[in-house]
Amino acid sequence: MKLAVTAFLVTIAVGYLVDCFLSYAWGWPDMGTVFAVATMGAFLLWSNQRKNKSN
Repeated sequence: MKLAVTAFLVTIAVGYLVDCFLSYAWGWPDMGTVFAVATMGAFLLWSNQRKNKSN
């Protein structure tokens, strides 16, 4: 459960920070959303890899 909450908070933070600081400077208005999805995907892959390694 702790990992799920951490993943949620980090995903929100990454999306917000990228959207605030980089999206309009680089001319890509939805960059925060893309980075948030990529961050959550990385958490899912890491969790799946960790689960498979323990088997």
